[in-house]
Order: sequence, then C-alpha cells, then structure tokens
Amino acid sequence: MTGVAGRHKMPRMMIVQPDLGVVRNALARESDRLVGAVHAAPALAELLKDKDEGVREAATKALARIGPKAVPALSAALGGADEPARAALTALERIGPGAKDAVEPLVAILKGKNTELRIRAAIVLGKLGADARPALPALFEAAKDIANVG
Repeated sequence: MTGVAGRHKMPRMMIVQPDLGVVRNALARESDRLVGAVHAAPALAELLKDKDEGVREAATKALARIGPKAVPALSAALGGADEPARAALTALERIGPGAKDAVEPLVAILKGKNTELRIRAAIVLGKLGADARPALPALFEAAKDIANVG
C-alpha cells in the first residue's frame, strides 16, 4: 500500500483487551514478590479503579502485602471514586497500625457523605490505635450523625 508521497500506509491494528483473568492471576502469583516493592504501589493503586472486581481484589491484596510503604498510594486512592476508596480502605485495614500515615485522608472520608465509607474509615482508624488520636474530633462529630441508624 502506498500513500501520499510514496509513504506506506500502516494497516489498522486491532486493539485487544487484556484477559482480566490473566491479569488477576498474575497479580496473585506475583504478590509475594511485590512485598516491599514500593515502586509498584502507584501502579497497583491505579488497578483499584479497574471495572473488574477480581482485579481490584488482587490489587488490594498486593498493596496490603507491600504494607506501610503502600500507604501513600492508598491514601491517594481514598480521594477518588467509591470503589477505589473502598478497596483502599480494605488494604489499609489489613495493614493495620502500619497505616498511621493515612490518618488525614481517613478523616476526610469521615467528613464525606458516603455512610459505608465513613464507617469503614472509622474501623481503619480504630486499628491504628493511639496513632489515630488526631482523628478523635472528626470521629466524635461523625458519631453524632444518626441519620442512617435504623
């Protein structure tokens, strides 16, 4: 095929969607190798936005296994949509006291409108113990909200 001025036209390439099962399995297999791999955390945090629940779950587990070094990436995910925030909260809960640097974004969730996320943020703060002390005023304020108590 020849185009203008003798240039070759490239055939249209077919865009192939990745097999999500393959991605999920690869993440599960590699999670042991990811422990301590702080450089992988931002890319894994991006996978928390994936439409596939299995991919989000595998990324959540991998981030939790990385541990405290994944907290900055997880904290960034807390400011996004509900599904990535939900997955980030799960990972932070699994990290436990090592997630102490997430107090500020957890307080921001406590002040939000999503009741489920607010409850889960309070649970994560509880796992932080004394390191969550700066969140006490926000926790007390959130406890006053009885609109969704049934």
